[in-house]
Amino acid sequence: MVGHQTKELYSSKYSSDNTCGNLLGDMESRCLHKPPEYWLKINIDGSKDAEGNSGIGGICRDHRGKVTMVFASSIGRTSSNMAGASVALAGVEWCSRNGCNNIILECDSHLKVDLINGKSKPPWQMQGIIRQIQDIAGQLNYVIRHCYREAN
Repeated sequence: MVGHQTKELYSSKYSSDNTCGNLLGDMESRCLHKPPEYWLKINIDGSKDAEGNSGIGGICRDHRGKVTMVFASSIGRTSSNMAGASVALAGVEWCSRNGCNNIILECDSHLKVDLINGKSKPPWQMQGIIRQIQDIAGQLNYVIRHCYREAN
């Protein structure tokens, strides 16, 4: 249960409601700060264009602000919610494969944060990918929280 204790300590210290800042002036103090030592922070985003072509991307930084990984990929035609879930899965899979056990995922969608944290029930089309994210992330010390688009 160390992971859950770490998660709770980190969450309560920086954001009690899993929201990265609640005012524009508060954004810099919460969203743009570096993760604690021995943690990685991954800012993730997924999107789709008018034709349904979707892409994902993310950037991972350590406690010094050093970029440790950047990724972007086209994932074909899907919904923006599936793109967001796909990018979260890509982020936690990379961390798991590379032995990064303490991670903070930030995204600009309250819905995706709530789905992954189990606060909302995913639509049937997303249940499999949300379960995969939860299974992998459950083996890590992780926090997923919302961050305003401007700071993501």
